[in-house]
Amino acid sequence: ICELMYESTRQIADATVFHLGLFEGAEYTIKLWIRNGERAPSRTFSMAPGVGLVNWLRESGQPILVKDFEKEEASLPARPAYISENPPRSALFVPLIAGATVIGTMSVQSFRRSAYGASDQKVLSAMANQAALAIQKARLYAQEQKRAGQLETIGQVTRQITATLELPELFERVVQLIRASFGYYHVAIYSVDRDRRSVVFGASSSAGEQDVAPEVEWEQGLVGWVAARGEPVTVNDVENEPRYRCVDALEGTRSELAVPVLLDADLVGVLDVQSDQLDAFGPDDLFILQTLGSQIAIAIQEARLYEAERQQAWLSTALLQVADAMSQVSDMDAVLTSICRLTPILAGVDRCSILLWDADTETFTPSQSYGLASELRDTFEQSAFTPGVLPALDLLRWDKRPLLVNATRDEGLVPPSLAEMYGIQEIVLLPLLAQGELLGAMLVDYAGRAHHFSEQLVNMLSGIANQAALVLQSARLVEAQREEAYVSMALLQVAEAVGRSTDLEQTLATVVRITPILVGVETCAILLWDQDAAHLVPFQQYGLGREERSALGQLRIPRESALVHALESGQTVVGPDGSSEWAGIGSVLRRDALLAFAVASKGDLLGVMLVDYAGPEHRSTQRLMAILSGIAGQAAMAVENARLLREAAEQERIKQELEVATRIQASFLPESCPPVPGWELAATWRSAREVSGDFYDFIPLPARLEDEGEVGRMGLVIADVADKGVPAALFMALSRTLLRTVSMDGRPPSDAVARTNDLILADARSGLFVTLFYVILHPWSGDIEYVNAGHMPPLVVRREEGISEELRVPGMALGILPNERFEEYGSHLGRGDALVLYTDGVTDSLNGEQEFFGLARLKELVREHRHESAEELVQSINGAIAAFAGDEVQSDDFTLLVARRVG
Repeated sequence: ICELMYESTRQIADATVFHLGLFEGAEYTIKLWIRNGERAPSRTFSMAPGVGLVNWLRESGQPILVKDFEKEEASLPARPAYISENPPRSALFVPLIAGATVIGTMSVQSFRRSAYGASDQKVLSAMANQAALAIQKARLYAQEQKRAGQLETIGQVTRQITATLELPELFERVVQLIRASFGYYHVAIYSVDRDRRSVVFGASSSAGEQDVAPEVEWEQGLVGWVAARGEPVTVNDVENEPRYRCVDALEGTRSELAVPVLLDADLVGVLDVQSDQLDAFGPDDLFILQTLGSQIAIAIQEARLYEAERQQAWLSTALLQVADAMSQVSDMDAVLTSICRLTPILAGVDRCSILLWDADTETFTPSQSYGLASELRDTFEQSAFTPGVLPALDLLRWDKRPLLVNATRDEGLVPPSLAEMYGIQEIVLLPLLAQGELLGAMLVDYAGRAHHFSEQLVNMLSGIANQAALVLQSARLVEAQREEAYVSMALLQVAEAVGRSTDLEQTLATVVRITPILVGVETCAILLWDQDAAHLVPFQQYGLGREERSALGQLRIPRESALVHALESGQTVVGPDGSSEWAGIGSVLRRDALLAFAVASKGDLLGVMLVDYAGPEHRSTQRLMAILSGIAGQAAMAVENARLLREAAEQERIKQELEVATRIQASFLPESCPPVPGWELAATWRSAREVSGDFYDFIPLPARLEDEGEVGRMGLVIADVADKGVPAALFMALSRTLLRTVSMDGRPPSDAVARTNDLILADARSGLFVTLFYVILHPWSGDIEYVNAGHMPPLVVRREEGISEELRVPGMALGILPNERFEEYGSHLGRGDALVLYTDGVTDSLNGEQEFFGLARLKELVREHRHESAEELVQSINGAIAAFAGDEVQSDDFTLLVARRVG
């Protein structure tokens, strides 16, 4: 804010010398001080009442305009409080007023006389008042942020404190956390017994105090005084405080604050903080410590209750709770989570981890852990304990009995590197056994501290491990049953999806889309046998990027390949395995691990289904293999059925479709471009198949009443149905007829398109939709009105500037949503300007490298040929795209319409 004020001021007044300062009680701090462009450091001054111009501004709230200090010195309401060898000659001082309070001042000074006038005073005063409000808000915000930060820190400290139930550890954590969080020089906590009038040292953040002051007498020092009265005390200069008791270990103390730790009205302790600075404590510190004190009191009470209760039948209670908790879960992860979380709570240990045994790889794999720091937990969970990594686990695996290991004494069982990394001093390893079978191991220890595991505790942990192993085995059985049920359900879903369609492309598209959902893979591709090419060729894929799809389209696998031989022998192939076929597939799909399943019927290989797999060490699970094999079988059935249907109906379908297509296309496309005074029209249309979903049209429209003397307008339409073949052609006919009928009365484009949309939705139930662009030409004026219904944005090329503009406006395709409103837009074409309408078959034309012609090339082409007639421009675009595509087969319908204004 101060910088902004300076930058704004220097634009309207001489700011050779600029001051902006704020008041804080009896102090005045210059926040920004600039002289001749040089910045001076911020300074704070003690303000003597009635002295200096700044004080006068604070008391009066009025600005001061000084045109010449030498002439006006005697008449000033106050004398400047500074002395300079080169003082300014003129100045303007304005107060910063927020509400009714002057919170600071701002001044500009010049070495010229009469550098400022009344207008400067008004402007700077208005600016100062605005700045004052902003500064005041910023101050309040900072105060709120400070209090919020304090509360957040208090909350964090409280959460860590209340997590401790051991009283000595609780006291130690209290003082260390408070010192670390709030930066006090010294923190100490004492417990209080009011009945015995005793104040006993609990813990201190300073070494040596415990030896000096293990106990404080009642009323002795500030701590004893607070204990006796239950009231806080703040001393910001201990040398002048008779109640202060000096301790040699804390000879640097200059200020002290002590607060009672109260549980409701019951005093349970005293919290004491000290500082090596004078006047160190204020209301914020008192608030922090009193708030913490109430939370510490609760933690102390809980720790005492815990200590009193846990010795009472803890072994039997713990085992009962473990049995009860784990009997209620059957999910594997839930079982392991319950074990890891319950064990520390019930046994009083810090950390518990579960490792599962994999007999195939002879590896203990971490599954769940509790009590590890986040960075250690990540390292632990990514580890694999093969033989020799942790010899204690190897001994446990052979002996199958609980093992107590001291990291220092039994260095051969716990490598020093692991002991140091995880802070292991003494650890218990317990086997998870079910009917003699080793399922895994449970590791329990105290985090980085020496603690002896008693025989009673080890027995308790063994009981927990035994119960956990039984529940774990039960969970595995339930999980296996669920896997079997899931396989059946998954294959049923695939069968239902396949059975709903007789179209092979749609069926296999459904298969490749549903497979990742059911088994959790990312990519699925199906290659079918092409009898003519004698290769497996791609048919459907899901989950591949654009480049990968393009590369997959070029993939061909011959029958003599090792992959085909393996699939024909009934194998499921895991790759890539280094063979040329796998290398090619792996590079195309860009996957490190793939599974290949035969799509076969009656021993005849019809194709192959490929999926990526990223399981541990690329190993497949039983459920995954069962589902994928079943899906491949369903795909084979679909291929076989489609082949039979195709052979019976192909000839008849093609014959009927071509007959219908020919009649439709011939009857609805314009035979030629109509004449329009002052305009040239040209169009071209090519179908990718025998029939097309693209169309264009010219709609003669009457002149508007307000366009007196103008000839009739002309409507131009270009459209693209979102489908191919006969359905698209029929839908094109419907859309063209409706739009033409609705538009003939000359209504605005937005109304015509909206009405056409409603009629399409009322009459058509095919689920198809059409994108179109409808524009009305005003022949005399050159104005155009247009609506875009989700179509490619046409181009306007300016003859003079050579700029290709996109008429990119929003709009919804027709046939999707009812009652859709369309925005109408306008533009103007000057003499020689051209309007180019096209479908996506123009920009999406592909060349041999599978590159699109693209909008950028089209815009550049139109710009270069902007001086040509409409017919020449159409031919130029046609020729450029044909040269670009080369021998590549046209993949989409191609429609182009050009309107050029010539006069």
